Amino acid sequence: MAVKEADELLAKAEVSDMKECGEGILLVLSNGILVCIDEEKQNIKWTNPDIAEDCREVKNATFDLFVDHSGRAWIFSVEGMWIYSLSRKVWEQRSPRTDTYNTVRAVAQDKIRMYMGRQGSGWR
Repeated sequence: MAVKEADELLAKAEVSDMKECGEGILLVLSNGILVCIDEEKQNIKWTNPDIAEDCREVKNATFDLFVDHSGRAWIFSVEGMWIYSLSRKVWEQRSPRTDTYNTVRAVAQDKIRMYMGRQGSGWR
C-alpha cells in the first residue's frame, strides 16, 4: 500500500510495528512516532510524536504495538511502555525507562484480562 504523505516520515525512521485499529492502520516508527493511516484513502490521519520526545536520544529502536479490546494502543520496548487511548486521544501511561531490567516483551489479552510478559519475571 502506498501511503500519501508518508515519504517524509519514513525518510526519518522505519516502521517498527503495525496493527489494525478502529480508525485504520496504526504504525509505530523506529523513532517512536505513532502514525494512524486511513485504510480507504491511504493517507495519514494523524501522528503523535510524544514517544519520540520521551526518547530523544534514541534514533532507531524496536517498538512493539498491541491494540486491546478497549481501543488502547500499548507501545513497548526496552525504551519503556506507553498506553494511548485511541478514542480519547490521550496517554493513559507514559513510562520511558532508564534501565533495561524487567522490560515488557509481550502483551496479550483474553476475554477478561490483560497479560504482560516481562523479561526475567514471566507473565503478570
